[in-house]
Amino acid sequence: FPLSLVVGPLIAEIVMNLISIMFLFKVYEKRDFKIFNKSIFYYLLLFFVIINLSSILSIYREIIILKSLASFRYIIFIFSVFYFLQIYTNLNQIFLKWLSLTLLVIIIDGYIQYFFGVNSFGFESYRHDRISGFFENQLILGSYLLKFLILFLSFIFFNYKIIKKNELIFFSILILFGFYLIIATGDRAPFYLLIVYVILLFISISFRFKSLIIMLLVLFSVINISFNKTFFDRYIAQTLKQVQFKSLYINLRNLDFKNFYNSL
Repeated sequence: FPLSLVVGPLIAEIVMNLISIMFLFKVYEKRDFKIFNKSIFYYLLLFFVIINLSSILSIYREIIILKSLASFRYIIFIFSVFYFLQIYTNLNQIFLKWLSLTLLVIIIDGYIQYFFGVNSFGFESYRHDRISGFFENQLILGSYLLKFLILFLSFIFFNYKIIKKNELIFFSILILFGFYLIIATGDRAPFYLLIVYVILLFISISFRFKSLIIMLLVLFSVINISFNKTFFDRYIAQTLKQVQFKSLYINLRNLDFKNFYNSL
């Protein structure tokens, strides 16, 4: 499934729907409907009802109502994955290895485009300060990497006791290069979400690993300042310019608070 998202949205839809159909067939065959008897299913079902009511009441209902109704397939897909992970105990390890291979190819391809301007398929950088890799003119590489690297890291935690030492070293290197590539893509939302994720990870892990995270953060900072030609321009200069902190400061300075409160 992660690989199908790279190939194209149509392939990803086909794969997702096939997995969901297999799940529904299995559930019906075994009459195992108790899998839906979970609070998360009712929460998601309530959310589904809310967004469809919103679509019906919207002035754009003709455009969005079908998409809102079709969103139910995501709920089924979530339970499909949960179901198959429970039935096939070795699926965790298989998925971990396939995901690592997928991420390895995508990360290598991203670095090729970063250093040479074109990726392994000859796709050029869509913008001078962004990297898209296999996604060509869709600037979603950073977002893709963030989501699947976090998922990848979660699977490593779940399978930590059975992962071999050499595999763990490889996975760790892959994650580090992947996190740095997120920064190199110039995609600001994944970059800021990565910072939030690292902070939450820092809070939740044991004390002995915190020094390692601090060292890695320092290393990332030094590398970005030294070698990343777009880091300052993309993440600092462009951000400050677009959010217009200077204009905000001037507006606040000129605001007449006395008259403001008197008008309330």
